[in-house]
Amino acid sequence: MDYTTVTKWNNGFHFTSHFDGRDTEFDATAMPGPHKGVSPKTMVLSALAGCTWMDVVALLNQKFKVPFNEFSVEVSGVLTETHPKIFNAIHVKYTIRVDREDREKVAQSVSLSATKYCGVQAMLGKSANITNEIIYL
Repeated sequence: MDYTTVTKWNNGFHFTSHFDGRDTEFDATAMPGPHKGVSPKTMVLSALAGCTWMDVVALLNQKFKVPFNEFSVEVSGVLTETHPKIFNAIHVKYTIRVDREDREKVAQSVSLSATKYCGVQAMLGKSANITNEIIYL
């Protein structure tokens, strides 16, 4: 599958990307001024969160048949000091409410996402040390 986006400048450091039939606004949040969008690097972390979230949900629902009623993924990254500034450390924190007896299946789902299914994590893992943590509610 090929992916395409079209990105157009609005003004200042504000621009809009159009993809998948939707618009997403970006901005250079490190620069002064009112910000109308997110930074591209923040969007990269969000892409990782979305990718692994979808994997884990699919595995819990389809393979392991594990019910849950709360689930979030928080991703934080550390940039290098020199240009080009890239993420060299990323931490993914999964917070989920499941029955105690299903916790091992959650851990397996997270592991499978990290090592087999999440293409975003595979790409980012080429330049960053990625760690995972699971918080059970």
